Amino acid sequence: MANINRLLSAVEKSQSEIGVVKDRLGDVIKRMDVLQDDLVKNVESTGLAQGGKEHSVTLNSGIVETALDKISQDMSKFKAMVRDAASAQEEKRHQKAALVKRRIGHDDKSRSLFERAGGDRKLEAIVANFYDKAITEPRTRAYFEKNSRKVKHLKQKLQTFLAATLGGPYSYDVTAVKTAHYYLNITDVHFDCVVELFTAAFNEVGIHPAVTEEVGTLLGKTRREVTTGYTVRTEIARRNNERGLEGLYEKLIGDNDDLVPFIERLMDIISLDKRILWAFEDRDIDTIQEGLLYYLTDVLGGPLTYKGKNLSSLHRSLELNDFHFDAFLMDIERALSSLGVDDDTVDEIMVILEPQRTSVLSGQKKRVESSARIVDGKNLLERVGGEMTIEGVVDTLFSALNLDPRVKFFFHLDAARMRQIKIRLTQLLIGACGGPKLYDIARLKPAHFNHNITDYHFDAVCENLRVSCEVMDVSPTFIDELMETVVKLRQEITSGCTIRLEIAHRSIESAGTASLYSQLGKKDGIVVFVDKLFKRLHADQRIAYFFAGAKTDVLKGKLSLYLNQMFGGVDEYTGRDIAQVHSLIQISDFHFDCFIHACALSFKEAGLDQEATDECVVLLEGSRASVINSNRREHDVRKFLTLANKKTVYEILGDEPAVTGLVDRVYEEAILDSRLRSFFEKNKAKIQSIKKKMSQYICGLIGGPVKYDEADLQPVHYAMNITNYHFDSILELFRGCLIAEKVDRPIVRDFLKALQPVRKLVTTGFTLRSELAKRNLEKGRDQLFRKLGESDGIIALIDKLFGVLVADPRVREFFENRKEAKVNAIKKGITTVLVETWGGPKTYQGREIANIHREVGLDDYHFDAFLADLQKALMGGGADEQLIDEVMVTVEPLRQGVLGRKDNDATQLAHKEGVALVERLGGDLNLESVVESLYERCQEDTRIKYFFDKGKAKARQVRIKMYQLLSGLFGGPVQYDMAHLKPAHYSMNIRDYHFDTVLQLAQEVMGSMSLNGDAIDDALQIMNMVRPDITTGCSVRTEMARRQGQVHGHDFLFSSLGGAEGVEGFVHRLFEVIGLDRRVNMFFDSEKVKAMKPSLVDYLTMVLGGPAGYAGRPLEDIHAFLSINDFFFDCFLDDAQKALRDVGLDPETIDCVLVSLDFQRPKVLKHFYEERGFVYA
Repeated sequence: MANINRLLSAVEKSQSEIGVVKDRLGDVIKRMDVLQDDLVKNVESTGLAQGGKEHSVTLNSGIVETALDKISQDMSKFKAMVRDAASAQEEKRHQKAALVKRRIGHDDKSRSLFERAGGDRKLEAIVANFYDKAITEPRTRAYFEKNSRKVKHLKQKLQTFLAATLGGPYSYDVTAVKTAHYYLNITDVHFDCVVELFTAAFNEVGIHPAVTEEVGTLLGKTRREVTTGYTVRTEIARRNNERGLEGLYEKLIGDNDDLVPFIERLMDIISLDKRILWAFEDRDIDTIQEGLLYYLTDVLGGPLTYKGKNLSSLHRSLELNDFHFDAFLMDIERALSSLGVDDDTVDEIMVILEPQRTSVLSGQKKRVESSARIVDGKNLLERVGGEMTIEGVVDTLFSALNLDPRVKFFFHLDAARMRQIKIRLTQLLIGACGGPKLYDIARLKPAHFNHNITDYHFDAVCENLRVSCEVMDVSPTFIDELMETVVKLRQEITSGCTIRLEIAHRSIESAGTASLYSQLGKKDGIVVFVDKLFKRLHADQRIAYFFAGAKTDVLKGKLSLYLNQMFGGVDEYTGRDIAQVHSLIQISDFHFDCFIHACALSFKEAGLDQEATDECVVLLEGSRASVINSNRREHDVRKFLTLANKKTVYEILGDEPAVTGLVDRVYEEAILDSRLRSFFEKNKAKIQSIKKKMSQYICGLIGGPVKYDEADLQPVHYAMNITNYHFDSILELFRGCLIAEKVDRPIVRDFLKALQPVRKLVTTGFTLRSELAKRNLEKGRDQLFRKLGESDGIIALIDKLFGVLVADPRVREFFENRKEAKVNAIKKGITTVLVETWGGPKTYQGREIANIHREVGLDDYHFDAFLADLQKALMGGGADEQLIDEVMVTVEPLRQGVLGRKDNDATQLAHKEGVALVERLGGDLNLESVVESLYERCQEDTRIKYFFDKGKAKARQVRIKMYQLLSGLFGGPVQYDMAHLKPAHYSMNIRDYHFDTVLQLAQEVMGSMSLNGDAIDDALQIMNMVRPDITTGCSVRTEMARRQGQVHGHDFLFSSLGGAEGVEGFVHRLFEVIGLDRRVNMFFDSEKVKAMKPSLVDYLTMVLGGPAGYAGRPLEDIHAFLSINDFFFDCFLDDAQKALRDVGLDPETIDCVLVSLDFQRPKVLKHFYEERGFVYA
């Protein structure tokens, strides 16, 4: 900041000097004008004197040179000043950019929040900044304006609290927060203001926005500790006051006749209070004291009646604010305490006086509200779009609330009840926005008093409301105004829960739990209670699956023992730590709220009254943090709401007629596209059949009705030579047609993403066949040469081939009308090339293939026809499938040369219109940023985390290789040898599911950087072209394993493992390996292993082809509530691979077992996939 200020000063100084130079230049110009006039006069006078004859004029050169030197110096100085100013401005710009980069630059989330916030040094600056704001803000000034010693102490406390809260090396007793604030009159208004000021301080000090947001959330969690004291005390005082004020007045005056001693004491204190003394100066103190006497006696239930002016008109001219009113209330508290009035009575008086704040500050309040709420004569409701907009927001809000596990419990109701709540909420918001008051706010507190709605729930609802407004395209300004209005209702909605649970908490602290233990029937009664509770839990479909299965009796026993200890029994709970037990279970606030509700109903059924039930709930609530899975609290409202309200691609495009039309257009283009023509060129009847099947299948893929059986797809395409290149080509046609129809790019991407799972089904056949052929050819092409019958056999094959070629309408034009000698020459040339290609003698000495075919006009369509005819010739000669595949694999690489292609499609795309893609993406630095962010996301995304979860050194190495690879692919410097890509990934189990995830994350990263949309699409298309190199290994091994089972029988794997004994040995070793694997061993603790082993042996025996003896629950039900994701499943497979290797299985059999185990993934992760909308393929 200091550097920027110096730069600004330099710029201002330069600007000032430029102004001076301008003035001086003006003077010089004037002098030059005078000089010019003198010269003209001199010339004219001389001319007259010479009578018009030619003459020479003698000038005073010294004067002219001096003037010109002066002008030159001034101009040089002017230029220097301009350069200095420009340089300063440029430096200032760089400094600002650096500051912005520091503020919103990289946020390393692997570090603690304390470190991310800048540590002690930054926190000290933040606290100082906050405190400066707090002592000038009227809402908080009274609580922070202290003497210097006290201020220093408070700052230290605040810094320690922040550091500890953010995970720094400090300890802070959180329970002390509540104690310290209990008797301060801190309301939600004060608390919200403090959080607001802290947020501003974090921003101004330059902390990353993500850190500031997290800190704001953490501070918000302390609301209850800070405000509960005031909330509960005022409620107790209010209840006491409802019984009548006579007793209050009597307690206040004590042995005195009236309030005069109290008023006098109050005025003495005010006379020493500089904060508000100014308001009493130069005024008649006796009149003020008399007015106070009458007013306070009246409102506190005394015998006098106040008949003076209303408070609003009395105080309007003083321009008081919250600070002054808070100071006045504090002085009243001091006066009361000095007179020996007890705390409860003080609270009752404060409850009566606090509502007068509105009247005393009414002038100031009205001015603020009118300027904020009325604009151009319209209230917020009118400006936001009227009642229909509010109704739309409420509808969207309820959709969001039913998806949010934090508050779902309160809104997961029957349709009639939901409609009723919607109507009331709509009425409430309309009234709050300045519309008709159709809902009485006074009903709000009683309606929510007995619900356990905390600040946590209220904040979650507010977050959902804000996002719902954003989704409805409500202006951010209006949203802010609406939220300001809504947060004022917090106290009415949350105070009931706060008060009830705090009173119950205090009751337990003072009286203990012995009474509860007795009311529940002690140990035996708790057992009965738990038994009835489980019946209720099993009947509740929202949470029944958590308590199902064979371990119900064990759960009952442990819960009984746990509750026995909680409610004061002597028996100690000796089970595992509650947090550890539940850490691996997908329990959300919704589930816990359902459980608490079931417990509350069971407590009442057991005969407990409301107060005793509240005390029990307080005790159970203490376990919430240990039971809830923290990941389930990280709810992305916008993401889930968008998904819930998002139309399917099928609906967006226009249902089945639109898809049919799209398929028609794509098919027409495919027939004209040389890359695809050979696959789509059919007779009319066949074309109509293919189109119909394509339309039906695509409709099902993009969210429409499913009418096509996917099981038919792979067998139909298995023998076709469809590669990833062809599949990408058809996707390209779909993309082009959709864009031509003005379909939005995000929808186009979603459409193409929906088609990606088809890739495996149509390309696996060629991928496997070609890969097996390549393996055979690795032994030497001379073997292929011998299989084909050497030169004589190849010559015979070429003869058959030409017989097919000249009869093929697709290519015969190249042989028709040619002399026999020319055809024989072509045949001889092809024979020589193919003999060499298939491992024979290298005798070809002709021109380059590209030069030979340059003028012929061949394209992919013709080359595909040649391959098809070659295949026919081989089949006609009796060649088996293996030999045919080997021949095809060796001929395919000739395509580039025959067709004269110097660059592949990726290279052409990378240099579209002569500009390298890396430049279109913003240059090399942007590419580095893309790789950095992409790798971070890959490490976080559980679908692919397994492949990127590396140590720092290895992760850095992988990132460098990713950068080098993409640099070359995107038209930059080629730094990675593509020949290494396939071998590096061959043994990894990387499927299209994983590759598509990386592409999705890459798209998100580039989109978040606001890169060019066309460039992003081209980048994704190029990245997609390396898919075969990365996924082929897994595809081939998976398909080989599947074929092994078909060839050797269903029980092949069971037998290979050694039957039942072998499976048991494998499972035993597997559990040993898992026990050493910190990534997953928490799912397999010692108690569970004993029960899991027999079940796993039975299940694996069944899966691997042995006797079907498994009688347990389906995998979907067993794993539904566990916190399992792809990362953990991949780690499990990794451990299984090690265990299989340890028990002596060969690599091929291990692959077969792993493939069988991976087939169980969709069952194990069914709940995980459904919840996130993932499709494993």
